[in-house]
Amino acid sequence: LLHGTPRNPYGRGGRHYYTGGSSSGSAAAVAMGLVPLAVGSDGGGSIRIPSALCGIVGMKATFKRLARDCSVGCSVTHVGPMTNNVHDAALAYAIMAGEAENDHRHHSQKQPPVHLHAYLKNQSKESKDSNTLLSGLRIGIFDEHINDADKKVQRATMRAIDHYERLGAEIVPITLPHLQEIHLAHGVTITTEMYSLMEEHYRSTTHFNQLCPESRVTLAIGKSWSSSEFLAAQKVRSYAMHHIEDLFQNKVDVILSPATPCTAPLMRDDVASCGESNLSE
Repeated sequence: LLHGTPRNPYGRGGRHYYTGGSSSGSAAAVAMGLVPLAVGSDGGGSIRIPSALCGIVGMKATFKRLARDCSVGCSVTHVGPMTNNVHDAALAYAIMAGEAENDHRHHSQKQPPVHLHAYLKNQSKESKDSNTLLSGLRIGIFDEHINDADKKVQRATMRAIDHYERLGAEIVPITLPHLQEIHLAHGVTITTEMYSLMEEHYRSTTHFNQLCPESRVTLAIGKSWSSSEFLAAQKVRSYAMHHIEDLFQNKVDVILSPATPCTAPLMRDDVASCGESNLSE
């Protein structure tokens, strides 16, 4: 295993910035041009956050759409491509999508085949009638979420909204209630499942000593939740899923939001070896 903290390739003048996590190495490798495509896993932003901070395209696919090894990973974990542009991400998604024999999550749902017909059609239309390219597309906007971001991120998001509106999309205000409670429920879920997967290593003296302090703390938190707290988190999770499902069925086709509320943070010199935990935030 290789340990350490990847640097954001856009650092300048001896100043290093974070790549974001947790698929940080994948994002840095793509942004530096070392590889055209990398695979990330996302349980709470781990594809989308480093992709945003490194200026690449990251895709967290629909749950069950891309197969993965079910002997590892959590119920919130997705895999997806990380590329330098949307075109490469679309191609990678089409190739990667499908079932796997060892992925029991696929047995309950037949996957439709992936095709890029609509994408390629829109690519050819773009130069001809750009004012109606996105006609009929409903984009959901949660203003409070955007307003919580830094000014630079707000301005970039508003430019994107204006751009899509000029292409014919309909901008639809939406509400995402109880985000703090949903955030907490997600934290309970993912840390509990992380500990369940890592319990053998956590209890092993040899492997425990190989974990950095931040990882030890994260796993200890996951170990501390009771079964009733985990079940309560699943009730909140179910509420959030139903709310989002209602939005997509009745109000919007997509939701546009900043991937992160800030640009890449500056990396302190004393965290280069094993990173820095922001679990308290």
